[in-house]
Amino acid sequence: MKVWRGLLMVLVLSVATLGMAACADDSGGGDDGSGGGGGGTGTSLGAEATISINAGNKQITLTSDTSSASIIPVNLSQFCNPDLSPTCDLSNPANNEIVVSFIQLSNTGGATLKIREFSVDNPEYFQIRSQQGADVPASTEDPELLISPVGDDGDNHYFDLVMFRPPEGTAPSTVITLQSNSDRNDGDLVKIKVQAEGLSPKISAPSNVDFDSVSQGDIKTKSINILNTGTGDLEISSFVLTGHPAFSFIVGPPYMNEVKEWAVSAE
Repeated sequence: MKVWRGLLMVLVLSVATLGMAACADDSGGGDDGSGGGGGGTGTSLGAEATISINAGNKQITLTSDTSSASIIPVNLSQFCNPDLSPTCDLSNPANNEIVVSFIQLSNTGGATLKIREFSVDNPEYFQIRSQQGADVPASTEDPELLISPVGDDGDNHYFDLVMFRPPEGTAPSTVITLQSNSDRNDGDLVKIKVQAEGLSPKISAPSNVDFDSVSQGDIKTKSINILNTGTGDLEISSFVLTGHPAFSFIVGPPYMNEVKEWAVSAE
């Protein structure tokens, strides 16, 4: 049985011989950025260009070492799901891409900052777009992108990191490479990792179901919603119910082809 987003179950309590108050316990487990942004920070260093990088209002560590690079997370659940939303038309290109994060480049130095390369190593699924409409140099062979010092009325430059819808069951990632004439990092090279979250399900269900008082001979039912709040399909293969034999689980269509009941201690 697969659960994409929600499952409604019925918990039944049958009391044939005595009045009782009963409780059944069930258990279960329970960054993106968007355009705009806060300013970068830095100290003017004479007549040199100094770069400051923010992604989703998070300061990016300047490093040329991928193993210690800052990570921008990708939540794949941002993509609309046609099974859950009638407005999610996959023939519309706008529904097949998301803005993972905005990236802000600031020049806090005293000379013009020259962006020589601002690229991704997985262009099939990722793209960097300038919010100001400027051409983004995908390699050092492209024209440089120039950013004036902020102290000289220069502008912060904002970019959108865009991800295209990947095939179902995949979670592609990428590494952003930024080369400039900044004096802040060795070799004028910055690496930023973009890590997609795995397609993992996450179950969420109430921790307690209270039947209150049940009169002798009565049958009382309570509905339980089991939600999948993760990014992958949740598959439930069985239920195990423990406790008083007066309880049972009932699950039926549309989640199963037929109504099925689980008694206490039965799988």
